[in-house]
Amino acid sequence: MLVLYKVYFSDLKIIKRTLFSLLVLNNVSFYIILLLTNKFNVEYHLPLHLCYITEIFILISFLFGSIKIYPWLALNSMLGGIVGFLSTNLTSNSLFIEIFHYYLSHFSLLLFTLLIFKLKFYITIKQILKSILANILILNFIIIYNIQNGSNYWFTNHKPPGFNFSFLFPDWPHYILILIAFGLLSYCLTFLLLINNKPKQ
Repeated sequence: MLVLYKVYFSDLKIIKRTLFSLLVLNNVSFYIILLLTNKFNVEYHLPLHLCYITEIFILISFLFGSIKIYPWLALNSMLGGIVGFLSTNLTSNSLFIEIFHYYLSHFSLLLFTLLIFKLKFYITIKQILKSILANILILNFIIIYNIQNGSNYWFTNHKPPGFNFSFLFPDWPHYILILIAFGLLSYCLTFLLLINNKPKQ
């Protein structure tokens, strides 16, 4: 957190370059190492969890110099970054590259959140509704993918392993409703924080 605090007072260009470099390093190293060591598994390693989807699209937005989907990215990043450091789905059997990838991904989400605040970016009601709809559509795709491939992206089939808050939740499928409610609450809190960035009329 001290690193993020210091980065916040850096120049915008430095923050963007740092974030872009971390995104490239994180994703390239992750998949190259998994492939070279024959550890890649479509049930675990595809970037289909919301945090990793968000991370990929932040990178794409940087590559194309577009801020069109920044509202959706910002809403996902604040929740994902914070939750990623407070809890984890990593276990004692996780590979070092999986641990490295996990924490660097969530650090990147927090760094993007700081960038959003530095840019004085704000979100409208229409944008938050569009973002919720986007996540609903992605969730439906993930459910179908999990059913067909026996995977557990977005934890739709069972609770995540590792040290996390899901042990406090009821069993399947009721915990999913709690996760969705938590996500919507996070969206609302992020919206309230970012609305203060709106230029005064």
